[in-house]
Amino acid sequence: MPVTGLDTSMGALRVCRRRGVRDLVHGTVDDHVADGWRYDTFLLLGNNLGLIEGRERAPGFLAALAALARPGAQIIAHGTDPYGTTDPVHTGYHELNRRRGRLGGQLRLRLRYRELGTDWFDYLVCSVAELTELVRDSPWRLTDVDDQDAPYYLATLRLAG
Repeated sequence: MPVTGLDTSMGALRVCRRRGVRDLVHGTVDDHVADGWRYDTFLLLGNNLGLIEGRERAPGFLAALAALARPGAQIIAHGTDPYGTTDPVHTGYHELNRRRGRLGGQLRLRLRYRELGTDWFDYLVCSVAELTELVRDSPWRLTDVDDQDAPYYLATLRLAG
């Protein structure tokens, strides 16, 4: 099955190449729209539903995926509901985010390995209800949620139309 890997990290793409992925794109979803490629399925596994980032970024991210999609395309995305905790550190973080106008599970982070580090970026950990709201005005429809492994879930979205 043909697979295209997309990442902003050249190191991650080198690992993909060593593991057999032939078609690789260095950049963002937004950058890749101009390349004219079209896809049937987008896999956002490993909690990469978080790439939606938050309320502000969700419309642009989902529109970029729609621009890359063939008719009837789907997104299969892994997410985590952050609200099944009573840990005061977590619940306090959720409240601080809400006071700042952010979603409770919206993270601001950077990745580091030894002396390498990314820029700071937003990453979203959201409930299914929040995901439903984020996709409401997008070209995508939430068609299925498998939450048998709660708090983890697998969401399927289909391109409307």
